[in-house]
Amino acid sequence: MEEPANFLDEKSKEYEKSTIHWSVATLALSVLLMMLLGLILTPEITINETVFSITLFSKDMPVYSSVILLSMVCLIIYVLRVFIKMIISSKHLSEEYKQKYVLTYFYLSLLNVGKIDEKISTMILSNLFSKADTGLIQSDGNTDFEGLLATLISYKN
Repeated sequence: MEEPANFLDEKSKEYEKSTIHWSVATLALSVLLMMLLGLILTPEITINETVFSITLFSKDMPVYSSVILLSMVCLIIYVLRVFIKMIISSKHLSEEYKQKYVLTYFYLSLLNVGKIDEKISTMILSNLFSKADTGLIQSDGNTDFEGLLATLISYKN
């Protein structure tokens, strides 16, 4: 059981790194999109006495400038929402693999001491080998981690 525990630890660390990568990407994207929005709102930029003008809103265009601004803000919010979901998913998976890692060693210690009955063994093994929930969609599976925790707390030495 030590190999699966090492695997769970590696997966936890992998998803921790993924959380950091998604966080940095979200921050960079936020800055980029805010700069783009600022460029749309102030279309004249002065660099060394040279004025650069961006004419996104022309009077000949039948689309109102507020529609373009609203669309840009909605796009920014949507993209940031997707990136934030990826951060939360990575963090969730990292925490889940950490819990399974600890539970594996707890199971091994109970086996080593010889104080494990079949009910607890079945509950621990079902939690260890259950599907990992990404947190992106609502899970319909019933992982009875709280029930296992209550059973373990009430378990007398």
